[in-house]
Amino acid sequence: MVYYIRRHMMGSKMLPLEYEQLEYITVTGGSVLFNTGYVPTKGCKVELLFKGTSTTSTKAGVMFGCRTGWNNKSFYFRTGVSSGTATNMTVYMGYSIERSVSGVDINASSKNLYGLDNGKFYINDIVLGSYSDSFSPVYELYLMKINNSGSPLNTVGSPSGNLYNCWIWDDNGKMVRFYVPVRRVSDNAVGIFDLIYGTFLRR
Repeated sequence: MVYYIRRHMMGSKMLPLEYEQLEYITVTGGSVLFNTGYVPTKGCKVELLFKGTSTTSTKAGVMFGCRTGWNNKSFYFRTGVSSGTATNMTVYMGYSIERSVSGVDINASSKNLYGLDNGKFYINDIVLGSYSDSFSPVYELYLMKINNSGSPLNTVGSPSGNLYNCWIWDDNGKMVRFYVPVRRVSDNAVGIFDLIYGTFLRR
């Protein structure tokens, strides 16, 4: 599945010559987070393209998220898999409060698109839940971790695998972040680069 084709690039910048674009960057569960600097709204849209690797227990985890506390202004997407298999996902959907759906027949070790659009949670084209709670997130959105009142929530697992791209749109459909995986030529530092604001986030 090629997701890049349907992503509009209006308003995005060219990658500076000091960076080399990569197909993906690898992340290891628990050791990496990226602070987008963006405080989401309940009506915004976030999509992240990720492929789980390594051992089964780390083929899933937090894709993105922020919250004020447990079941308090939550905005996150995380998954888990049963021991001994990369399928049979349980999906945890933070939207004001946390809900979960078990037995989702999606392979976490495949390249999947994880999305949250105005309360609708989906993986690829499979909608897992849609909610309309009234709340306003407070904290900046992290990728690969949940921002818990300004600090990484380390009690919830983070994924190991390949991070390809991430897109964020505001309530009005304007793209406010477009992350691509890169290597900085000067020092070989690897991370993601935002083509909207020209910001490099090091792994």
